[in-house]
This record gives sequence, structure tokens and C-alpha cells, in this order.
Amino acid sequence: MNVTPHQRVDPIEHLPDSPDIEKAVLAAIVQHPEKAAAQFEQTARKGFFASLVNRELYDLAHEFYKENRRLDLIGFTAHLRDAGKLEKLGGAFAVTELFTLNAPLDCLDYYVERLREKYLRRQIIVRAYSQASKAAGNEDLTELLTNLAWSVEDLKHAAGGPNGAEIFTIEELMKFNPKADPTCLVGNRWQCRGGNTLWCGGAGYGKSTLEMQAAIYWGTGTPLFGLRPVRTLKSIIVQAENDKGDTGEQLQGVMAGIGASGDLDLQRFNDQIKENVKIYRIVGYAGDRFLNLIEQLIELDRPDLVWIDPLFAFAGCDLLNAEKTGRFLREGLFPIAVKCNVCLQVIHHVGKPNRDDKDHRTDIDFQYLGFGTSEIQNAFRAINILIPVPKTDVFRLILSKRGERAGGHTPDGEWTRNIYLQHSREGICWLQCDKPAEEEPAKGRPIKYTKEQILEYMTLDGVRTSTLCKHVRRETGMSQKTFYRLWLDLKEAGKIRVDQEELWYPK
Repeated sequence: MNVTPHQRVDPIEHLPDSPDIEKAVLAAIVQHPEKAAAQFEQTARKGFFASLVNRELYDLAHEFYKENRRLDLIGFTAHLRDAGKLEKLGGAFAVTELFTLNAPLDCLDYYVERLREKYLRRQIIVRAYSQASKAAGNEDLTELLTNLAWSVEDLKHAAGGPNGAEIFTIEELMKFNPKADPTCLVGNRWQCRGGNTLWCGGAGYGKSTLEMQAAIYWGTGTPLFGLRPVRTLKSIIVQAENDKGDTGEQLQGVMAGIGASGDLDLQRFNDQIKENVKIYRIVGYAGDRFLNLIEQLIELDRPDLVWIDPLFAFAGCDLLNAEKTGRFLREGLFPIAVKCNVCLQVIHHVGKPNRDDKDHRTDIDFQYLGFGTSEIQNAFRAINILIPVPKTDVFRLILSKRGERAGGHTPDGEWTRNIYLQHSREGICWLQCDKPAEEEPAKGRPIKYTKEQILEYMTLDGVRTSTLCKHVRRETGMSQKTFYRLWLDLKEAGKIRVDQEELWYPK
């Protein structure tokens, strides 16, 4: 809408809308009803369409698909003509356009968010006008204020998603299929849109190298140490500590190391890497200023993964202060991930090394190595820890919190939450290696194992007892006798169940 300076516009007569985006969303729904329609139902509502014609088209297409299980141009056009609604809804040309318009599924979430924004603006305008009319009259002031407060809360609820409370109905939750989650990016719902992961390691360990290597591998759709992306993923890396020269040397070193390893054909994937890996340096922005800037970058690049390196540089608060740290993460950074539909990857430093030779921490316990308040570890959905193996040149990447979902593998293809790595001798990159013989359980007081440790190694995919025993013994050092004693306790306590194929699942 074009207006001249100082021209007064009545917002009621010119409510915000996005005709082209509405058309693109409808096109995605009619072209890919089995995926797009379900995705739209979960995150939106037909009121997001400003056009009454588009609302009716959505209703009719949804109803036709449910009844016929097949939505095609000829059948749907004939259905509208028989119902006497074809010409009213724009004619055969309008329907044909929906079936031929380019409407990629990977843009659907972005389009829906734009429709949600326009919907909210329309609702605010209409409700504000209604309240203004009542306020100008003689309506009771107490009732007027009550209705105003109710209207605001109702609007938040109606918006859903990142703009308000998102309701999960029992019916929707019971229908959810974890193996077909459209938000999953890596592993078995290990990295998901709207989620977050913390990567911790000491200064100089190679966290930034690991970050760049993961962005490159996943940018080509290639698994890294068994950590498999669902497709090619676009990353933006936001860092503060390296200038252009440092970053250039690091990137060249990583590419040289990858090339020497033979894992990737860099010449073949050159264009994909350029397209799917973008690197920014941000200096002097922290707290709210950083949050505003990172949201703008995400809107500009539309990535899948956002790497923030390190947390210290951008939080703008004392990380030992639980209240301030929680506010930055839970009220600032994490809502941006939900709103922008990305998965955050935050790089963080570990605290002072533990000098106790009698350290008997389990893989789960290592998540608390990160510096700062435990609110950091509590807030993040998944946590990975990079630590050196004493007396060797090997490092151990511990997939600690939610690591059972990551899909990590040993060089022999066995499932693991502990990935052993070495720095490449050519270039700068990480190479996976076998567990060093030097890494033996610490001597001293015997380790006390629990049933919960066994449950941590069980997944939703089901597992045979012998396979699980092998994993648990290898990862924890638990004896076979102890495993089967705790396994019997789990069965008697009703903590596990078995299916017809004799695969065990946690209850």
C-alpha cells in the first residue's frame, strides 16, 4: 500500500495481510497435503488467512483430502465445480495456480510465521478499535479494564507458538510419531528446531574447530562421527574471539584436514559448503543488544543451525548468577530459537579441571563441567563435553545430556556416547580414533552403579538385552554380573517392557 507523507490511513480499512505468502502456503498444502497440511494444523489456524476466499479454499482442500486421501488438480477442480463454488473462489485458473506454484516445504514454517504476525496485527487493530468505542461510551470502567485484560490474554492464546502459550492436546500428543518429527535435524530428535545444545571444552582444546567441522559436514548432509543430519543443514557461526586472519587460517586448516582424511570430496561439495556455512564476527554486543542482532541475522540468512561462540562473549552477565543467566537464556536466547525455528549450538568453557584421581563421574555427570551456575546445564536441552584423556594425545567427546539420541558410533560402528578424537596431523581438524588403552577406570573405592544408568542407555528404538549389556559395560565399566542384577531389579520394578520381537523399551 503506497501512501504520501502525512496522508492519514484508516487501519480498519487497510488491515495488514500478505496475499503472496497466503497463496504460497495454500499451494504447499494442496501439493503436499500429507506433510504440509499436518504441519499447518500443528502450528497455525485458518484465521491466519486474511482472505475469506483463501480460508474457504483451505477448508475445502482439507476436507477433500481427508475424504479422498488424494488431492489432485483435476479431481479438486471438479469437486469445486460440482459444489457450485469454483467461480466464486477464482475459477479454474486460480486452482491451477495453486497446483503449479513453486512452494518448497522447507519454507513453510517461515511463511506461517509471517502469516501469524499479520494475523496478530489485524487482531490488535480490530480489538483496539472495539475497546476504544466502548471506552468512549459509558461502560463501567472496571468491566472495561477486565475485558481489556481478557482480550490481551485471549489474543496471546489465539496466536499460539512463540507469540503466546502453545497448547498440546492429548489427542495431538497421542498421534505424535517421534520417528517422523518434521523438526528433527540430527540424530533421533537429538537436534531439533526450536531446541538448543551446549558444547563445553577447555581453552585451546579445539571447540571452534569442532564447531566448524560439524557445520561443514552437516552442510553437505554428511554424518560426523555417526551424528547424522536428516538432510543438508545451513549454519551460521557467530563468534567473537577470532579476527579475519585467525578465522581464515582455521577454515583453511579444517578444509586441509578434511581433504587429507578423504571423508569428503571438497571439490564436489564446494558450492554447498559456500552456501550452507556463513561466519560472522560480533564484537561489543552482549545481552539485549546481542539478542536483537542475532535475531536479525537469523531472519536474514534463514539457517537451520546457529552456532554461538562463546557464551561468555555474548551473555552480558555474570554466569555465576543464576537469575541473570536464566533470564538471558530462557527469556532471551531460547525464545528466539522457537520464534525463528532454528536450533542453537552454544560453545562454552569448562570450569577448573578436577584434580581428584578418584573421580567416578558417569557420562551424565559430566554435563556439570561447564563454568557457571547449574542453571546453564539445567536450561539446555542437550550437552556435549570435550575433555582430554590423561597421558595421551586423545580427547573424549562425551555426549552427556540426551546423548543416547545422538547416534554416535565407534570406528567399528558400535553405538556410543563417548567419541574419541585426535587432532589431524595434516591441517586442523578432528579425526575419530579408538578408545586409548590408557583410559582405565580410576583406582580406589569401588564405583556404585545404579539402575538409572542402564535406563540412560536405552532408547525409544528398542534393544536386545545382550546388546544393551555390551554397551553399558563398555561405556561404564560395569561388570556383567552387576548389569544383570540391576536388570532384574528393573524388570521387577516395572521400569522396562518387552515387545513381541523381544526388544526392550523403557516405560
